[in-house]
Amino acid sequence: MVPGRFAQHTRDRHPRLSTGWLPCLDRGDGSWHTCPVRHVRPSGPLSRLMADAFDLVHPRECLVCREPADVLCRACAGRLGADPFAHRPSPCPSGCPPVYAAVPYEGPARQAILEWKERGQRGMAGALGMVLASAVSAGLQASGIVGHAVLVPIPPSRPSLRARGEDVLARVARAAARELRAGGICASVRSSLVLVRTPRDQAVLDARARQANLSGAMSVRGAIRSGAIVLVDDIVTTGATLAEAARALTESGRPPQLAAAIAATLRKSGHRSR
Repeated sequence: MVPGRFAQHTRDRHPRLSTGWLPCLDRGDGSWHTCPVRHVRPSGPLSRLMADAFDLVHPRECLVCREPADVLCRACAGRLGADPFAHRPSPCPSGCPPVYAAVPYEGPARQAILEWKERGQRGMAGALGMVLASAVSAGLQASGIVGHAVLVPIPPSRPSLRARGEDVLARVARAAARELRAGGICASVRSSLVLVRTPRDQAVLDARARQANLSGAMSVRGAIRSGAIVLVDDIVTTGATLAEAARALTESGRPPQLAAAIAATLRKSGHRSR
């Protein structure tokens, strides 16, 4: 083997793997070729130490400012969440509560969510928590809600939970609650919603099909005795998931006052609503 050229480091869709290249290898017939290689993100007790060593070779940077960060730095997260807005999917499903989103699902925000949710960048939960907190705060202020806010995250499916190893949205919700408390808003998180059946993958379904797919899929585990309930999700597309979650909470006797999301897909409504 002799030194060869390395291709630019890229990422694949596996949550714990990234793709790079080995140097050129001699085939023995005078020709050369490159070999793809996967670098495994470590997990376990030594994961942080090993991840730091990995980052010395393949450093991460903020998607927005390119400064060293875990995909999204706190400064850019604060700027992304600086202009939250009221959002109403179109058509809006029956029972969907008022929705507030921090950012449109596009550009750096879309990239950051994909890195966090699909590619295993769990360390950016704190930054995304800041973004989500801005949407919650805007919703509480617009609704005139004071006092204790209870953030109730949308539950993950069993396949998602197995693949990711944790409830990643609940982790971001806890980070959002910390940000809200730091800003003087009493907030806590209750993962009271559970899936009683696993819906089909919603990616290829239209708004009506999503409603039918989710109908009766959620239930409430444990009573939420006090506080204003705020449903939280990562992305709002048709609003069908929020409508089903609101139905389950309403039938338990505690309807949500509003919903908040990191991002909203604006192509469903065509514009921001204020």
